[in-house]
Parts: sequence; structure tokens; C-alpha cells
Amino acid sequence: MRLDEFHHAIRAARDVLTQQGGSGALVVMGSQSILAAFPPAALDSRLLMSAEVDVMPVAAEANEVERLSDYLHGALGQDSYFQETHGFHVDGISIETSVLPNGWVDRLVPEIDPASGAVGWCLDPHDLAVAKLIAGRPKDVDFVAVLVETRLVDSVVIRNRLLLIEDDRRRLALARIDALSPRGLPEADRVAWSRRREHALRDRRSKVDEPSPADVLRALLAAD
Repeated sequence: MRLDEFHHAIRAARDVLTQQGGSGALVVMGSQSILAAFPPAALDSRLLMSAEVDVMPVAAEANEVERLSDYLHGALGQDSYFQETHGFHVDGISIETSVLPNGWVDRLVPEIDPASGAVGWCLDPHDLAVAKLIAGRPKDVDFVAVLVETRLVDSVVIRNRLLLIEDDRRRLALARIDALSPRGLPEADRVAWSRRREHALRDRRSKVDEPSPADVLRALLAAD
């Protein structure tokens, strides 16, 4: 998926959500959320093979999230006119779709569609890696392997976040990340990498006028 296609998906999803009475706020939770965290030139082509964008509408109640997700799927999902026209699609999902570590709502990375100003709040790459390792499908593990191989993530950070997960699949997920990268980045590299990333993310968040959906998502998780 190209960045302009990703922007188109965010814009189209926002339009559908507002037409159905939603706020238009949305979270991108699938693999293509990686496009918010790094310039496309820094991403291996193997990370951009998906033709779908997993979008969770942001709403105060779970049944409203489900209602809006259904509309997204009908309007922009697989086999829709949107997919036939553009060659990619948007899947509406719920907050329970991915298993994520505590604090993920505060680490969301905003991506702005320059054509409309629509914002897609995207998973932090390490949280994305955790979700994929928990899911454990071969394509998910392969995706994380590329992230590790190209040094876009630190396996030590992934491992520490996996330890925050209460799920029967955690043990297997830990074994998967240990097999991919037994030691993680060297300590000096980790410190420098973390500083660069935090600076880049602070700069990105400072350019967004739309408030983060973190408070709404925390309340939604607490009510679940």
C-alpha cells in the first residue's frame, strides 16, 4: 500500500463515520498503521504488501463502535464498490480485535491526510508487533521479523510489553520474539534510537489539532 492510498483510506473512513453520525475519530490497528511511524522510504516493501486498512471507529460505547464498524465494512470493505474502484479496502473492527499491552492508547501515532485534514490514530510500532506476535499467524510473525531485521523496532521493548499482556498466548509470543532477536539492540543503539523516536513522535503529535482519542478509549476499555 502506498502512502497516498493510506491517506485515501483514512479520508474515506472519516467521511463514512461522520455520515453515520459518528465523530469521525478513528484508530488504525492493522499492519498498515506502520505508515504513520516512519517515512515510506524507510519501510521495506514486505511491510507494505497488505491491501487492507483495519479501522476502529472511536465512540463512547461498544455497541456504537460495532454499528459504525459495520457501516465501514459495508461501504469500504472487501468486495465493495470502493475496493473494486481503488484496489484496496477498509475493514471496520472492534476494540477487542487485537490484544494490546497496557498504555497503548497513550502511544498512538497520528497520521494526517493532507487533502482533507482527516486524522488516523495509528498503533505504535512496538504495540503493533505485540498484537501480531499474540495473533501468531505466519504472516504476522513474518511481519514482525521484517520490523526487527530492518531495526525499526527493538525486540527488548517488544518483550517488555508482552510481559504486560494477560493472555494464554503470551508464552508463545515471547518465544517468537526471542527466536527472532535473542538480544535486541545494543544498549548504546537503544538509547539513541529511543531518543530519536520520541523526538519524532512529539513533533508529529504537536502538529495535530484534533485531540487524542486516548480518554475515550480508556473509558471504553474500562467498561468492557
